Amino acid sequence: MKKTLLFSLILLIVVTVYIVSNVKHKITDTSLTLVENYEVEWGLIIPTPAEVQNIWSTKEPSHGDGEWIKALLYKEALPLEQFTVITNDNIEQVQSYITTFIVNTQNMYLSNERADFLEVINQNPIKIETNYYYYHQSKNDGFDTFIAIYNKAENKVYTLEWHQ
Repeated sequence: MKKTLLFSLILLIVVTVYIVSNVKHKITDTSLTLVENYEVEWGLIIPTPAEVQNIWSTKEPSHGDGEWIKALLYKEALPLEQFTVITNDNIEQVQSYITTFIVNTQNMYLSNERADFLEVINQNPIKIETNYYYYHQSKNDGFDTFIAIYNKAENKVYTLEWHQ
C-alpha cells in the first residue's frame, strides 16, 4: 500500500513538472513563432513580446486564410526604424487601413459571427493618434495585408493580419 502511494505521488509530481514545462515552452514558442512569422511574411522585425492578447481569430481557418487581431505587450520601448510616425498628414490614410480591415472582415461573416466580431471590435477599439507609429504591408493585390499600430506610451502593438 505504501509503495503504491509513493509511486502514485512520484508519478503525479513528474507529470505535473512535465505539463508545467510544456505549457511554459508553448507560450514562449507561440510569442516567438508569431514575431518570426511577422518577419518572414511581412518584413517586420520586432522583439518577442512579454504578452500576446488574441483579440480576434478566424475560427477554423482554411489553408491559412483568415483574419487575426492581436495586441502585443512589451516591457520596453520598441526600435522605431521600420515604423512610420502617424502625423496629421497621414492619420486619415492609416485610419483607412484599419477601417478597411474591419469592414472587409465583418463582410466575411454571416449575421451571428458578424455580431460577435463587431462586439469584439467595440470592446477592443483600435484607436490611433498623432505620434503613434504604424507599419503597413500588402501583397497579392491587397488580398493579404498587415497593419501594426504602435502606441509608444503603452508599449503596445496592435496587429491586424488578413490572408485570403
